[in-house]
Amino acid sequence: MREKLQALKEQALRDLETVTSLEALKNLKVQYLGKKGSLTEILRGMGALSAEERPKIGQIVNELRAELEGKIDEYTKVLEDKALADKLANEKVDVTLPGRTPKIGHLHPITLTMREIKKIFMRMGFDVNEGP
Repeated sequence: MREKLQALKEQALRDLETVTSLEALKNLKVQYLGKKGSLTEILRGMGALSAEERPKIGQIVNELRAELEGKIDEYTKVLEDKALADKLANEKVDVTLPGRTPKIGHLHPITLTMREIKKIFMRMGFDVNEGP
């Protein structure tokens, strides 16, 4: 059982070193630490062990789980930092470019309505006088 755990640890660490994306890292985490992961299967098989070996193997499994979670968190941080750096490099802003001209606004709805009313009355023959 110890040899199997050691081989699983070595395989997991090798797989971690080859991961290049966050999606692959999530898949790797599920593969080793998920519900149907390799480490979970070993924990389920501990019932077949003798009473003296269970605590020892359980401790080894828990240490391996903690180590793998730590490494995965470390790689996650590294990959997130790399993704952020790539995003920032691709989204550079050239401050030497001229600024954008502001969009010219539009007339207030009341002003538009008043103008339309004036047009209607002018077509009917009325005059519009403004002032005191």
